[in-house]
Amino acid sequence: MKNQRRQFIKNCLLGAAVLSAKAPVFAGQAAAKILIIGGGSGGTTLAKYLKIIKPELDITLVEPKAVYTTCYMSNEVFSEQRTLKSLQFNYSALQRRGIKIIQDKVININPLKKQAQTQQGQTLNYDRCILAIGIDFKWDQIEGYNAQIAEQIPHAWQAGKQTQLLYQQIKAMKKGGTVAIAVPPKPYRCGPAPYERATHIAHYLKRHNPTAKIMIFDYNTRISMGAHFKHLWQRDFAYGKENALIEWFSGEDESGIVALDVKQKAITTAFDDRFKADVINLIPPQKAGALATQLGLTDETGWCPVNLRTLVSKKYPNLHIIGDAIQGGELPKTAYAANSQAKVCAFAIKALLENKPIDAPSYMNSCYAIMADDYAVSSVAIYKLLKDESALHRVSGGLTPLNSPAYIFQREVAFARNWYRNITTDIFN
Repeated sequence: MKNQRRQFIKNCLLGAAVLSAKAPVFAGQAAAKILIIGGGSGGTTLAKYLKIIKPELDITLVEPKAVYTTCYMSNEVFSEQRTLKSLQFNYSALQRRGIKIIQDKVININPLKKQAQTQQGQTLNYDRCILAIGIDFKWDQIEGYNAQIAEQIPHAWQAGKQTQLLYQQIKAMKKGGTVAIAVPPKPYRCGPAPYERATHIAHYLKRHNPTAKIMIFDYNTRISMGAHFKHLWQRDFAYGKENALIEWFSGEDESGIVALDVKQKAITTAFDDRFKADVINLIPPQKAGALATQLGLTDETGWCPVNLRTLVSKKYPNLHIIGDAIQGGELPKTAYAANSQAKVCAFAIKALLENKPIDAPSYMNSCYAIMADDYAVSSVAIYKLLKDESALHRVSGGLTPLNSPAYIFQREVAFARNWYRNITTDIFN
């Protein structure tokens, strides 16, 4: 475990050292136009690092929101360990680097003309375009649920207003009430996050509403980081006992949610069981962002197939796609993975513009799940291309061992919060 972590850190430092070098600018060379759609963890990282390694580029980032709210670490809002404001970042650092920020939404792209149209009527020309558009939801998979109803029955899987709404609903819930959390089928954004959310809500309820109950309805048969979550739930919430604060219904029992009755505040499982709840956190099945579907960039899975060496769409040669929207094989859909993809994509674009060969990349993921004030778990991994380059597979990594002494889990909590400061600094500063 120590050796794996040491090698992981060395690889990260090596990548940072390489990225600090600046590419030469040749006199008379026309600046290529780079258009980045989406200002989340992937798109913002890409804009920054492209400007670092090839400063002459004419880079424009289009993002509807002036302020980005990270979904990662947002579960701490429910246990009152963090405010929503502490998760928010703007794009002033990118602007200081000479990157144009357009607060608008791209509604169409013509890959043949290399043009994008925005909601406010702008036409943007580009030499290379990168979609960092995140996820969308398969609303039709849950009867009675849609984007409008989600304003009352929040998913809170895109942090911001819905995060605050869900927190307020939990806070206002009657004594002894029930919270239902619906976990979608994989793949979805951030595997451990639904269970981490349940844990933070449980900590809040234990302090303020100790006779309440949380029911987790899961499409899946296994909990990500499950041994750790169950250990913590047993320790703090009597999991597995009659008076447990948290109860988990496994996908083995067809416990995924397939229908919602808004008026009755009731949900129905695939097994046709019906449950009422005072607060419902219904996280829908997921797919690539809506623009990808509109442009025909997805396949039958709902995700975007890409060349994993260059992150170029397999549909159009001048479009790159990064972040949660892609098919990444074993690489999970996380902020750190998007950050890693952005750096790979930056070097690929530089090589393509300079007609140079592109080395086979490595991708990284690092994430934390905070389960209590004194208990967090980390997961790190490195991924490489399969020999036929059809997918990424994990080649090294590790998870905090379950039998670690208590001080290790306490230390991981501090590491998790430092991780958040470091990654958001890397992305937004």
